[in-house]
Amino acid sequence: MATALYERVALRAGERVDGASLAAWRVLIGVIMAVAHLRFVSEGWIDAFYVAPKLRFAYWGLEFVAPLSGPAMTALHLGLVGVGVALALGWRSRTMAALMALGTAYSDAIDLTNYLNHHWLVVLLCGLAATLPIGAAYSLDGRKRAGKRAHDDDDGDNDGDATVPALALWLLRAQVAVVYVFAAVAKMGPDWLLYGQPLNTWLVARADWPLLGPLFAYRETAIVMSWTGMLYDLTIVGWLLWPRTRRAAFIVVLVFHTMTALLFRIGIFPLLMTANATLFFASDWPRRLLGAATALIRPTTTTTTLPAPTRRIAAWPLALAGLYLALQVAVPMRVLLYPGEVLWAEEGMRFSWRVMVREKHGDVTLRVRLADGREVIEVPRRWLDARQAREMASQSDLILQLAHRVAADYRGRGHGDVAVFADAWVSLNGRAPQRMIDPNVDLAAEVDGLSAKRWILPAPSGPPAQLGLVAWTDARAGQ
Repeated sequence: MATALYERVALRAGERVDGASLAAWRVLIGVIMAVAHLRFVSEGWIDAFYVAPKLRFAYWGLEFVAPLSGPAMTALHLGLVGVGVALALGWRSRTMAALMALGTAYSDAIDLTNYLNHHWLVVLLCGLAATLPIGAAYSLDGRKRAGKRAHDDDDGDNDGDATVPALALWLLRAQVAVVYVFAAVAKMGPDWLLYGQPLNTWLVARADWPLLGPLFAYRETAIVMSWTGMLYDLTIVGWLLWPRTRRAAFIVVLVFHTMTALLFRIGIFPLLMTANATLFFASDWPRRLLGAATALIRPTTTTTTLPAPTRRIAAWPLALAGLYLALQVAVPMRVLLYPGEVLWAEEGMRFSWRVMVREKHGDVTLRVRLADGREVIEVPRRWLDARQAREMASQSDLILQLAHRVAADYRGRGHGDVAVFADAWVSLNGRAPQRMIDPNVDLAAEVDGLSAKRWILPAPSGPPAQLGLVAWTDARAGQ
């Protein structure tokens, strides 16, 4: 039975489908990333993120990654603008996708406080695209090498054939589905579903909006929107895959991400996920759309249907695809290996698609105990800029790194072995601030790594804050 199942999957994965859908997605991603990197330069963020900071926070195992000079970082981002344009045009498609993945990964790896979920998603999507025939249709590669066999193509794309294996679409769709499903699971908690936090906090701050603002002031609005967001994440992939609901689902995608873009400052994430939604359309949708547009101008024009012969996928691409997807599921699930509440301790938080599920504020001071017993208070702003200090104040591993840096500075100035303690008070989703780190633990003696940090104190147990006006039902009762 296993052999029969494998044969069936191999045949389905090898079925040739129109490459037009991949081409449209390639164009959208290329344009989005070109604009994003151009904006990064024009807004002056090169200096803010790479030049001005006095120190940087490193990913565990990537301590060797360092920024280039300011002009070199500017050149890198301008180069990525060109990469995005080339990707959209389909010139050296796979190479450009690989360069976009590497450039984005390097830019974020320079400082851990630069981490954003959508940057990581770009790395994964472009990394995948670098292995897929994204230049098979509507590309400069295809025009230049039309009619040549795939193995003659030094870029690896089968540019003489505008069809691609179904596996190529499967992989990108599965990557997007992983993001949505884990984002939904992250929202299945009491803070989100019962109290509408952190949406409640964010919406109340926008109560001055015209028309919708007064509605945002009610607590129940946040709860309704929280449930809507969770259900959207949980089901949207299914609605997009089902032909009968696809058009309506895409309208929902447009409305949902337009609202999130207007309400929250989350960068290119709404644009990125809207572009990714097109992957779930029929594989020939751009060709049919162009054919319909052409027919309006020249009614006698007919649309050519591409042949789609079945070519069985070899075992090794299927095995690699399965391994990749298993890894994409395993990485977010690693939070189960850590004790306590992930939104509090944040162990395993990164790369787990817990998108917009917590609002944290912290206040940290470090106490440096010298060899003679005296204590010196160190304020993080002496070492960090405002953005870094804000990120550090609620993330335990960043506090640990800062403690190590402070200890190293004191040792370098001849103070010998010093102990560093943290007074870290953190508020989660509007709760009263509570200690996050054991103030009696010498952080200078602790080692960073993947193991659980026993010096992180338990998360607060009470309910989160609820802001704004009383619930609609209570308001009506009081009239």
